[in-house]
Amino acid sequence: MRNLVIISLDCVRRESLSCYGMPFQSIFHKKVGLFDFFGGGFLSFFVKLVFGAALKKRSKSHTPAIDQIASQGIMFLNAFTQAPYTPAAHASLFTGLNPYSHGIRRMVGLKLNSNVLTLAQALKTQGYSTAGFLGSNALGKEYGLDRGFDLYDFSPDQLFKNFGDSMKIYQRNCKNVTSNALRWLENNKNNKFFLFVHYFDAHENDSSISYHPFWQMRKVSQIDTEIGAISKFLFNNNLYDDTVIVILSDHGNSFGEHGEIAHKEYLYDSTVRIPLILRYKKDSEKQTSLFPIGIVDIFPTLARILECNLPGDNKFDGINILTSMGNKVECSTRSIYSETALEKSSLYPEELRSMSMSLRTLKWKCVWELFSKKVELFDLQKDPNEVRDVSQLHPEIVHEFYSRLNKITPKSNDSVGSLMNEVEKKEIKNTLKSLGYL
Repeated sequence: MRNLVIISLDCVRRESLSCYGMPFQSIFHKKVGLFDFFGGGFLSFFVKLVFGAALKKRSKSHTPAIDQIASQGIMFLNAFTQAPYTPAAHASLFTGLNPYSHGIRRMVGLKLNSNVLTLAQALKTQGYSTAGFLGSNALGKEYGLDRGFDLYDFSPDQLFKNFGDSMKIYQRNCKNVTSNALRWLENNKNNKFFLFVHYFDAHENDSSISYHPFWQMRKVSQIDTEIGAISKFLFNNNLYDDTVIVILSDHGNSFGEHGEIAHKEYLYDSTVRIPLILRYKKDSEKQTSLFPIGIVDIFPTLARILECNLPGDNKFDGINILTSMGNKVECSTRSIYSETALEKSSLYPEELRSMSMSLRTLKWKCVWELFSKKVELFDLQKDPNEVRDVSQLHPEIVHEFYSRLNKITPKSNDSVGSLMNEVEKKEIKNTLKSLGYL
């Protein structure tokens, strides 16, 4: 394997991929009306029953191109993001570091630590051609995520024009992303290459319909067609057997399981559990793995697969997952870290009103909200839907996890991140307002 393709499905849950075989509990959001986001447009039970049957028939997960890649790789059943929002999660993907190490710990004001090595930078030193094609400026250069890419391409799609104002356009559809990526592949197919493709179509927008599972499934089906086009190009140019392929989501999305609406506010599994598929061997058969894996593990794993020589002082928070998957003890004891932060308001996006951190094993998950000091503990084996807080029943478990958290987060403030300048902050604020984050 000498080439690498990473495909990011922004905001997508694993239920939207047919290879996972896990249907949504309901195709309707439990809190968001189908026609009116702010209420008043909730469907009656009868209308839901009638329209629901038709929508369910047309909205089953159908991702044959992704399924084909999964049939030759590893499909991880316990994969988790380090942050349920786009820039911080992708920073962990590109660096193998948790947010407290790479520096992006909120949406506005902080960017990637200038001293951190990225995957694209590492591969550049190995003679790779590198390119990223973005579906949204939520991964804008302002965050420093373009480091190491020869081309970091974002061209807004006029299909997403904002009528009635002069606001810039900050996203484009999957066809646009793919056509640009294929054009670059055609020009670089004789080189060793690293291609990063980011699809934003399944992310919710300002329409209430986009907050429902059936909408996400339909959008992912459209994205799957584009992934099929990339696979076809690799096949037709005798590149498929030489190419490592990673398909993942940066975070999940909430469809009202805990009363929440979006994906950034909490650290429940609806927002931090992700689909993750790794194809890294020629003619391999499908595997499923229960081993806990985080986005931080992708860089160190790929560095090993691609035999990438890294600087001796480079350290990861993640691990090479391929050397640990068969270890049953490590599988049961390994902990995965996640965090999120919520802005004070759209007027004060650089100030936070909450910040949460979590540690999880396959058995336990402990969540701390730093400002209110609230603690939640879930027994994931008995309560996989995280509806019963048992922190009062198991204070010893809370204490153990808190001690572990203190050991792994030596940098617990924002100083690790590099600061955006005023121009960068202005552009990011406009981006986030356009995309509905602020």
